[in-house]
Amino acid sequence: MELNISSPTYRGSWISDREYLGELLRGVEAFPGTLFIKLPPLGVNIEFYRWIVNMAGKRGFGLTIANTLPTKEPGISVGYGGLSGYPIYPIVKSLIVKVRRWGGFRNPIIGLGGVFHGWQVIDLMRSGANIVGVVTAFAYEGPFVFNRLFKEVLMGLSERL
Repeated sequence: MELNISSPTYRGSWISDREYLGELLRGVEAFPGTLFIKLPPLGVNIEFYRWIVNMAGKRGFGLTIANTLPTKEPGISVGYGGLSGYPIYPIVKSLIVKVRRWGGFRNPIIGLGGVFHGWQVIDLMRSGANIVGVVTAFAYEGPFVFNRLFKEVLMGLSERL
C-alpha cells in the first residue's frame, strides 16, 4: 500500500507540518503489509527529506521516490496539477542516490518518474531503487510498453556482461 503524502493536488499540511505527518504515520504503523510513503520530488527542504526518511526507516516503511512536480496551469480545471515524465527522471535518480548515501535506510525504494527506456530501469536500480515504477510511458504506450522495457533491460544487462 502506498501513502501519498505529496499529491500536487492536495492542499493539506502533510509535508509542511511534521507533527501532523508524524501523527498520520503513527496511525498507520500497525498496517499488516508493506507500506510505502510517496515523497515529493521538490518543494520541501532537505531536512524534511532526512526527517521523513528517518521516520520511514524506523517504522519499516518503504519509500516511493517520487511524485509529480507541482505546477500551476490555468488550463487545468482546478488551476494546478503535477508534471510527470522525462523532466522528473534526473530528480528521482538524484533523490534515490541521496537517500541511500545518507545511510541507515535499508527498506525498499520504488523509483518512479520519467522512465521510458530500459537503460533508465537499470540506472535507477543501480542508484538504489529496489523496484521501478512506470506510469507515464504506460499512459502513452499502453501495456505493451512492458514488453519493450523488459527486452531493453535484458539487452542492456547482456551488453554489460
